[in-house]
Amino acid sequence: MKHHHIFPIILIFLASNICAQKTAKDFFIKAHEKASLSNTEEAIELFSKAIELDPLLTVAYIDRGSLRFSIRDYNGAAADFTEALKLKPDYAEIYYMRGNSLFIVMELDSACNDYKAADKLGFKKATEKIVLACKDSGSLTPVKIFNRANAKFNEQSFQKALADYSQAIQLKPNFINAYIMRGLVKDEIKDYMGAVADFNKAIELNPKNAEAYINRALSKSNLNDQSGACNDLKKAVELGYEKGKELMIRICK
Repeated sequence: MKHHHIFPIILIFLASNICAQKTAKDFFIKAHEKASLSNTEEAIELFSKAIELDPLLTVAYIDRGSLRFSIRDYNGAAADFTEALKLKPDYAEIYYMRGNSLFIVMELDSACNDYKAADKLGFKKATEKIVLACKDSGSLTPVKIFNRANAKFNEQSFQKALADYSQAIQLKPNFINAYIMRGLVKDEIKDYMGAVADFNKAIELNPKNAEAYINRALSKSNLNDQSGACNDLKKAVELGYEKGKELMIRICK
């Protein structure tokens, strides 16, 4: 009986499989290629795959965090920098970078602590940021809450932004910009009647606010109130908002 030798074939099969498997380094390099071409979302996905294969790859967390910061995902960036610091707790620049992320979303106490840590580790750029973050930490004013809400709005964290705008209004009931921004959030989540109510309040507080009329017009249009939308657009144009004319052509047929 003739015996077939299969062992070399198995070795060849295993070798080809090993060669086909991508390493964390492969994904990391590819991520940098995508980032250099401004393909940010693809680069973030590739960094994530690199991290999945090698959870101890500190630089992948740092680079993914930097990209998230660039697309205004400040909370995501801060989370990545936190993971990097777990692996390298003496990395001064990462404290600084996380501090920047937290400062933008108005987490001033945490930002202050990060800038102090970076400064203590010799990162001199942090010194001037300590003055900015630490002097305002410990107290939340309507304006600080409003700025934090704006950061959440930019991240499309609409429910969190809504809560912050509402808190700012509670502390300062005549806060016109907070009503306008809360109206925009409500429009984003398709609460068009709620949006109109907020724009109504902004107009009540300042009848010459063209921005409020424009935004109310768009919300009314979403409610199929084309007549009301056109009236608001006309008012906005009267108040000097020239772009309202373009919207009138589209809406006021």
